[in-house]
Amino acid sequence: MIGWDPYNQNAVSPFFDPEWMFGLTQGFDIVIGNPPYVEAKKLKDIASTLKKIYTVYSGTADLSIYFIEQGLKLCKDSGLLMLITTNKFFNTGYGKLVRAYLLKHQIRNIIDFE
Repeated sequence: MIGWDPYNQNAVSPFFDPEWMFGLTQGFDIVIGNPPYVEAKKLKDIASTLKKIYTVYSGTADLSIYFIEQGLKLCKDSGLLMLITTNKFFNTGYGKLVRAYLLKHQIRNIIDFE
């Protein structure tokens, strides 16, 4: 924490704490992202960590589903999450937990361009 400089655009931080970094206690109004499309077989080294952190964890899921959960955690209750992701979680076994998570958070709209 001591080495992090919020005014240095090139600084890298090993953590993200919106309250400490920006004084935000209620979350962000909007979170926008384009998560990487990394297959589960390439995540074996971090699988145990993902399982501890995310309720939507599935051993066969791609990395983008964890961005969905984290994005919703970072949003205010009335905030907007906008992500460009694959739509594989709509109808795969690993997507079951993500779909339940989205229903629980009362998602207003999902746009599928397929």
